[in-house]
Amino acid sequence: MPTAILRFNLDEPDDRAAHFRAIKSMDLLSALEEIQSICRSLRDNPPEGCTSEAIDSICDRISEPFLEYNIDPTELSRSF
Repeated sequence: MPTAILRFNLDEPDDRAAHFRAIKSMDLLSALEEIQSICRSLRDNPPEGCTSEAIDSICDRISEPFLEYNIDPTELSRSF
């Protein structure tokens, strides 16, 4: 079975920052999934006074960074 070990020297500021990002990655993933869920919900039930086109435009703009950085939260949350 392949194994990966990440080592951080927590006395070094750059390593400490990298460690923090690593341990917060699941929280970030949860936030990204929630953002996508909100967009799906808004698309299914647009608030009164909002057009479907406006909601689509906003959600598409929110999704652009996912595409730009090749991030698929669904892929990240599944077990390998």
